[in-house]
Amino acid sequence: MSIPYTPEYRQKVIQPIMGLNRPKVGHNSKGFDEPIVIFQEGWELNGALYDNMDAFHVLQPNLERNLEFVASLLCDHLRPWKHLSQAEPEFYSCVDADATVTSFMRIMVALRSIEIPEYL
Repeated sequence: MSIPYTPEYRQKVIQPIMGLNRPKVGHNSKGFDEPIVIFQEGWELNGALYDNMDAFHVLQPNLERNLEFVASLLCDHLRPWKHLSQAEPEFYSCVDADATVTSFMRIMVALRSIEIPEYL
């Protein structure tokens, strides 16, 4: 689903969703989306907030972190889409969300499988 970021939808749909006490994930959300909605829009974000870009950086610190690159490694059902942001904004928005959620779930599986030695 793609929801337009217009004043009507921001107030009646997006803001109430962001206020729910449910986990949320974004890609570079800590550096981009969260400051906008907290400081510019004045919204309260409830629930756990996860940043997919940060999670991927923990998993693969030497690799690129942009969403299309991350998705190219972790989302075999997706093809490049970032070039469609102007021509097909609704499609672009949906694929961005799919890429973020799918890659985040796969990153978390990979991170949980890593054995961390105890140092005492």
